[in-house]
Amino acid sequence: MSPTPTIPSEPIPSELNTFSSVPESHVWSKTEDFASNDQKSIPIVDLTDPNASDILGQACESWGIFQLTGHGIPEELVEQVVFQAQRFFALPTDQKMKAARLPGDIAGYGVSPLSKFYDKGFWNEGITMMGSPLDHVKKVWPDDYQQFCDAMEEYRAKMTELATTLANLAFSSFNVAEEKLQWLNTPGYAGVHLNHYPPCPNPDRTIGLAAHTDNTLLTIVHQSGADGLQVFEKSVGWVLVKPVKGAFIINVGDVLEVLSNGRYPSALHRVMVNQALPRISVAYYIGVGPDLELSPPDEVLEYTGGIKRYRSMPAGEYMGLKLKNLDQNPVSLLGI
Repeated sequence: MSPTPTIPSEPIPSELNTFSSVPESHVWSKTEDFASNDQKSIPIVDLTDPNASDILGQACESWGIFQLTGHGIPEELVEQVVFQAQRFFALPTDQKMKAARLPGDIAGYGVSPLSKFYDKGFWNEGITMMGSPLDHVKKVWPDDYQQFCDAMEEYRAKMTELATTLANLAFSSFNVAEEKLQWLNTPGYAGVHLNHYPPCPNPDRTIGLAAHTDNTLLTIVHQSGADGLQVFEKSVGWVLVKPVKGAFIINVGDVLEVLSNGRYPSALHRVMVNQALPRISVAYYIGVGPDLELSPPDEVLEYTGGIKRYRSMPAGEYMGLKLKNLDQNPVSLLGI
């Protein structure tokens, strides 16, 4: 059994909208290059396209990230989720802290869990909801929580259906039959995370979220209004992911990279901040149970040359390994 990784205590969010300049606690190295290539664009996949499976596979293989249209998620639902997010983040910090994430827990309000591993703060705050958000938001709005809960629960249900469809399409490129992917119907975890990046007086001195990959199968992101998401592409460096109206951003996560035997790379991404505009994003994460063996299906192995790129390991053990080695390329920890 692997030792339990040491998890630093939870940082407390700062009142970022009260600063006239970036405080020293949030100033990143002057040598940090936050610039991006704004001329390149990530692929767009239309789910209604008869060739969506092939196009999706190519996008996963070449970028590990793409914009998804034709998904059928009602625009009114997305707008309601963003409205509820704005409503929550507009509250005073002491009120939001009533829903604070407890040490070692995933769900709740706070700064990004990634911030625990850096000596400088991120210019963001967020709330993660695994399942119903009721227990958390009831503490914030004792008499006015229903609309928030209804919107988040409906959104989560729709995202779970969409994520299952996308995962099946991704594996269909390897000719893996759906009956061999029954574990997709009972994901190990699935959650909604709301991010808020307030306007920043000196956006070139700090960062919204440091570069990382997601320990998920897939992540589905809606970004509203201001841009800021950047993805790393080897040939050109950091590329700005410009919002496309009505589209979701789909990130390949570490789990899908391993299950695809490296054919679909997990997307290395980060978030920059804006001087004039606040930025809200809504991320849906879908992962696998801790006991699922991270090993590519036989069909994937055959398709990718018959040689496993990564040693097999239960998903829970891999997550612990990643937590202790955030300074390394995560899936390289599994390299054979």
